[in-house]
Order: sequence, then C-alpha cells, then structure tokens
Amino acid sequence: MGRFSNTNKILAFVTIAREGSVSRAADVSNLPQPAVSQRIQRLRKEISVTLFDRTAEGFQISHDGTPILAKTERVLEAIDDFQLSARQQSAQLHGKFKFGTIVDPESIRLGRNRNCAAMHDLTSLVSLSVAPL
Repeated sequence: MGRFSNTNKILAFVTIAREGSVSRAADVSNLPQPAVSQRIQRLRKEISVTLFDRTAEGFQISHDGTPILAKTERVLEAIDDFQLSARQQSAQLHGKFKFGTIVDPESIRLGRNRNCAAMHDLTSLVSLSVAPL
C-alpha cells in the first residue's frame, strides 16, 4: 500500500467538501483555482473513487466520498496534533545547562538570592589556571 507524497491533495479534498466549490476552496487556501482542481483530480486518480458529484450549486460530496471525507478529516486532525506536540516539545528545555565565565565567586553567591531559575542549581568552581584565547 502506497502513501501520499504530501497532504496537499487531501487538504484540497476537505476544503472543497467544506466550501462546496473549487473556487471558494481556492480562495480559502490562497491558491489559484487550477492548482486546487489539479490536486483533487490527482487524488481521484490515485484512489480511483469519485469524490464529488457536480450540482447546479457546485460540488457535493459523493456517496463514496462521504466515508473517505470522515477519515481524511481525522488524518488532518492527527497531523495538527502531531505538529502541536512537536512545537510544545521543542519549546521545552531538557538536560543540563553548563556555561563558563570569569566571575567572582562572591557575586555568584549573591546572585542566588535573586529570583532567577537559572541560578537554582549553580555550582561555582574556581580554576587555578587561565588559558589564553
């Protein structure tokens, strides 16, 4: 079983179903109408299912397209959840943070009295040698 190369085709499918027309779907997607039409034609060929019936008012989801639409919406929701989780995960800091500086140990001790989370687990070490830069 193959995979879609990207989500553009299924996104076009869902947008046309919601909007009821290719031109409104193109407007909502900020794409030219031919691009949206191409995406839906490629999807139809790829899955060999008639997704829409044309009506005087525009496009209506077909009998065969209805269950596919429900699954496609779940796929897009899962992608949104994945992206949100990834953004939240990348926003969190993990591991230990170490840095070196030439600072008087007394000022480090005084810095601990400030309300600074970075100073919470600060250890002061004094080096007896200084390497040239």
